[in-house]
Amino acid sequence: MKSLSEILEAERREIARRHIESLEAWLRRLIHHQLSAVGPNYHEAVEGKNPVIPPKIADKVKLRLTSEPHRYPRWIDATQLNEAIAILQHHYEKRFQIAFNPLPKVVVMHMFSGVADHRNPLMHGNACSVRALEQCVCYSNDLIDACKAFFMAINKERAYDAPTFTRFTDSKGNIFNVTAPEGQTSIFDARKGQAGVLHVGELVTFEVEVDESYPADTYKIQWMAFWGQQLGEGPTFKLELTDRNVSQQEEIRPTLVSNKVWHRSGRHDDAIIVLYQVRPGS
Repeated sequence: MKSLSEILEAERREIARRHIESLEAWLRRLIHHQLSAVGPNYHEAVEGKNPVIPPKIADKVKLRLTSEPHRYPRWIDATQLNEAIAILQHHYEKRFQIAFNPLPKVVVMHMFSGVADHRNPLMHGNACSVRALEQCVCYSNDLIDACKAFFMAINKERAYDAPTFTRFTDSKGNIFNVTAPEGQTSIFDARKGQAGVLHVGELVTFEVEVDESYPADTYKIQWMAFWGQQLGEGPTFKLELTDRNVSQQEEIRPTLVSNKVWHRSGRHDDAIIVLYQVRPGS
């Protein structure tokens, strides 16, 4: 396998971005699991005299939820990396240190800081050195491995060690982060946003991303539209809409199938359903 220094910069940046987004997904799972002990609405709860979620973080997440509610099925899904790290730091000794043992806290915080410092320049197209991109990948993998080991140890959520989707996008501008609990199909209603109405004659591209901690040769991705009559395979699915797609609720459904003999949900390991409205041509 080539090192990051041996491949094109655009590809290096894409690899690093996907690793960071996989880390974000794992941290959301970890935070949701640990803080759910406070109650299902932990983001609004108070322990003693202090809110569980610091107000500055809560306000930012609330604003994001309010502006694009269709993108975020749960409160935790609207958090970003810096906010997730701040929540982890706020409750580290009491609720999260157990997940990263035996790594010393100073090491864990150094890795979090390294990924966070590089995330914004990377996501906004600014300059990133090869060293910075390598750190993003290595630190993300180490932190994800710690999360995996934690869930395996408590036999929760990731008791089935199989890949999951992390993101769904389309050429209309829809972006959905995928963090559904294990075994549950993620359902997103694009019709609730501004880019959920499609038209006959359009060529639309759909794409999914998978947790980067699972090699691409260990699974396959299958697509289905129009109730199984239009099929595809691979991370990208291009669909030219015809009259048979016309519906107030057209479903685009990618499924993820690992190379294992068993699968988390019977015949597949993860699935997404995205709902669109398809209108007839003029």
